[in-house]
Amino acid sequence: MGLCKCPKRRVTNQFCFEHRVCVCENCMVTNHPICVVQSYLQWLQDNVFHWSCLDHYARQLPSTTAPRGYTCPSCKSPLFPAPNLISPVADVLKEKLAG
Repeated sequence: MGLCKCPKRRVTNQFCFEHRVCVCENCMVTNHPICVVQSYLQWLQDNVFHWSCLDHYARQLPSTTAPRGYTCPSCKSPLFPAPNLISPVADVLKEKLAG
């Protein structure tokens, strides 16, 4: 856990592996949108999927598939954030997945 260097100085467990700094959710969206940002332990466990590969996988699902039916090809966790999740990162992810 660390302290984000932005003016908000929020405590966070998120880390930008490209710039090697702790980052809050606001900084992830504004200053680190294409960086690898997550907790170190989660980063070790996660898989990386290309958008085009994930899109190909999702297009193979029936057109009637609800958002909760779109799951990770590896671990089967939902791809879409919960509708009641409010955060800058969730907003960007929802926008990216909707397009």
